[in-house]
Amino acid sequence: MLAKTGGFSRQMTIPTIRDLVLYRAIADYLYEKAKRFEKKHVYFLQANLSKAADAAAKEAREEMFVVSRYGSASRRSFLQWLRYDQYRRYLILKEIFPYLVITDITNFFDSILYSHVAEALRRFATPSRMIGLLFFILERLSIRADYADSARIGLPVDEFDCSRVLAHIVLFSHDYRMVDQYGEDAYVRWMDDQNIGVNSRAEGLGCLDYVQRSLLNAHLTPNSKKSRVLSLAQARRHFHLDINELLDRAEKLPARTKREKRALGNTINKVWSKAKMHEGHGEWDKILKRIYRLAGKASARRFRNRALRDILASPDSTQRISDYIRCTGSGREHLVFVEKVINHREQLYASVNLALIEGLLRLEVTGEDAKRIRQFSTKLLNGDAQVKGMKGYEECASIAPLLLLRFGDRRSLPTFESCLHRKFDRILVNPFERI
Repeated sequence: MLAKTGGFSRQMTIPTIRDLVLYRAIADYLYEKAKRFEKKHVYFLQANLSKAADAAAKEAREEMFVVSRYGSASRRSFLQWLRYDQYRRYLILKEIFPYLVITDITNFFDSILYSHVAEALRRFATPSRMIGLLFFILERLSIRADYADSARIGLPVDEFDCSRVLAHIVLFSHDYRMVDQYGEDAYVRWMDDQNIGVNSRAEGLGCLDYVQRSLLNAHLTPNSKKSRVLSLAQARRHFHLDINELLDRAEKLPARTKREKRALGNTINKVWSKAKMHEGHGEWDKILKRIYRLAGKASARRFRNRALRDILASPDSTQRISDYIRCTGSGREHLVFVEKVINHREQLYASVNLALIEGLLRLEVTGEDAKRIRQFSTKLLNGDAQVKGMKGYEECASIAPLLLLRFGDRRSLPTFESCLHRKFDRILVNPFERI
């Protein structure tokens, strides 16, 4: 279970190795067949999206250079206010539309019907037995109660992009309808997130209605809370184009010496003074992650006081914030922080505790601090009552042997031995079943 916000989680599926290899091979084969039907600005891989965004930003900077030399003053000032290169980077749209429609799909992976997957795959020649094998794997990986039949709905969320390929292909028919209605250069889709450029607010509201009717063909529903029509000024704030521009400049600053780190820290403080006025607005989580990363690079301790609050509010930022705490303080301070988060009453997520405990492997500590980690690891391995009630205890216990190897000594060997004898029947008796 991976943490979201507001107490909710999403379930990640970890297939066995044999199922995973087969699932990925089928997904790759299907995408090779399907990608010729793919529209211009639709993406499902982060690498492809980043490549397109960088190319768009580079093209925009070249255009801004030409305008700055030969264009009118009003055009030049408008592009500067808008930060056209950031507009292109985050929206990819080449034309400056006066209004933007942003939307995504509610519970996208969980809502996809197997019948719509089959319908999408029928558009290109695919061996029928391969399709049968695909649905056999999907049903095997589907979430269901014990002894219950498969609901034949929902793709497993895996970290190897297998289900992403299928979900991406299912939306091809929706892409065709959107491009026919609004044009290829006005429509951008990143997985289920969609941005559409329109010329008026009225047209934007009509676009949302069209999106809903188009998605109904696949029994999908747009997310009403995340769907909106933004003016250009609102889009600038929603995507924090000006703040991202400042952060891009800060990214280029060196941070090797104390003097360079101090200069970078001063720059981050100036950026933060502007960014915090818009806290919680639009894509704030992405801004906060970038600030934490740069602050860690600069060894700036300014954000340590709010780190606990930010993890509780945005648990998917745990890894970034944990790295920041490690880079800006001592090992003992890091241990105290980890204990505070794990023991906080509002910390409900197993994945947060797992990320924090994995982060301990990166610490450089000795003496009493190493002893504390060693004792904690022993309690995890032995199923001590003090740790057995923590969220994600079983997942965290799997890290304990690595922590003991990292911080243990010869006195830790009996713990390993007794653990192996006690749990031998549960550890990889049949490797293909247990992996």
